[in-house]
Parts: sequence; C-alpha cells; structure tokens
Amino acid sequence: AGLGTLAGALYFYFKKQLDLALSYEFDITTWHINKLNTKEANVDIVISLVNKSAFEIEVLNYDLNIFYKDILITRAYSTESFKILSNSSSKVTTTAQVEFNDVKKALLPFFLNVLQHKPISVSVDGYVNVKFMGITQSIKFNKDKFEYAPEVLSNVQVSIDKLKEKY
Repeated sequence: AGLGTLAGALYFYFKKQLDLALSYEFDITTWHINKLNTKEANVDIVISLVNKSAFEIEVLNYDLNIFYKDILITRAYSTESFKILSNSSSKVTTTAQVEFNDVKKALLPFFLNVLQHKPISVSVDGYVNVKFMGITQSIKFNKDKFEYAPEVLSNVQVSIDKLKEKY
C-alpha cells in the first residue's frame, strides 16, 4: 500500500506541475516604436511569459497574430527556442512591421484611445509550442483578449508628441 500511495502522490504532483505549466500567464508588457512614418511603423513588442510550475519550460517557437478591433495589426513569430526557469517569468522581444495601408480602419480608434489615455484592448490568435519535462505541448490562442492600461503605451504617446513637433 505504501508503494501505491507513493506512486499516486508522484502522479498527482507531476500532473499538478503540468497543469501549472500550461496555465501560463502571457502579457504584452511594452510596445516601443523604432520607426514611424506615413506608410509604416516598426515596433518592438515585449511579451512576458510566466512559468508557475516547479520545473523549467522550454518555449520552442511561437506564431501569434495580434488584432485590434478585429483587424490584424501584426504577426509575432519566432523559431528560436528559449527557457523559462521554474516559478519565474521571461520577457521576449519580437519586432513587428505594421503596414498602415493594411490597418487603416484601426488606426484612428487606436490613436484616439492613446491620446485620451483609454485602455487598449487587443486579441491574440495563434500558438506557442512548449516543452515541459520532455513533453511537447501547444498552447493555443483563439482571439484571447488582453487589455492594456495607457501607461503600457506611454512610449507611443512620446512618439506621437515627437510627430506633432515634427509636423
């Protein structure tokens, strides 16, 4: 009975750790505009991923589409793997190219929200492939919603202020 209890306890422990690993926290922490002109913007997006598990997680790759008002704004993807240590977070920077011609309908509402210091809501569609204890899992996003306080976009405001000065 002792061996069965030990095996059962180990099973539930590892199952709990797997559940914790897959109950990720994903957040876009900052947006930084590298280049902005009348046709396009080049933006660094910093994504924070939190590992709640007692074991290391390896992010193998990801492919995420970011939407604003149901309009595809940009795609963030990478095939470079990286590790997130146990009970910690990791920030990953991805560079996105936003072609204004493709996102015209979303631009005015986006910049009005930034100027009025209103929260920005985006949705994410795609996947993140992770490896946990030798098991590969795919975390799927299906237009999952994320809301950002205006402070997250403070550098967007700075860029807008610079544009106002320039023009």
